[in-house]
Amino acid sequence: RHYIPTESQITERKTTPRANGKQSTLYRFRVSSSRLRPAYNLLYPDGERLITPPLLDLLGGNAAAWLWADGALWHPRGSCILRKVGNSTEEAELVRDWLAMLTGGTAELLHTHTRPRLIFDPETAVAVSTVLQSYAPPSSRSLFRTEVEAIAPSRDLCGIGGVSVHR
Repeated sequence: RHYIPTESQITERKTTPRANGKQSTLYRFRVSSSRLRPAYNLLYPDGERLITPPLLDLLGGNAAAWLWADGALWHPRGSCILRKVGNSTEEAELVRDWLAMLTGGTAELLHTHTRPRLIFDPETAVAVSTVLQSYAPPSSRSLFRTEVEAIAPSRDLCGIGGVSVHR
């Protein structure tokens, strides 16, 4: 392993109390290094997070697996909605095209929320999930579906006419 020498200070912060009165302690530190600056500039051009073609070219399959594991919501009929694909239509289209290039699966843009989402039909969702599972670490492979299955309705997360989605 390689460590970057830094003089950053660790700061402690307590979360607001939950309903049961308990709080969590969060520890945060900020690192600034000439080695990290190029990566930061790719992720945050102009100080705001932005999904760009050079960033997607750099990230590859592991990042796609992380995106899928973190943002996939499965519909009871087997289709899948992928959240966290950017703040604009342009970013979502970049992510859609990037996933299609990596996995061969195509998706439609969904504009029913503040931020765009991608929706995959059942067969495509399973195909994309199967491909991306190979990039995922063993600890998160259970988040990937490799066959179409019926899902028990739980709660409305999509906002599409009362459709229930279970994760």
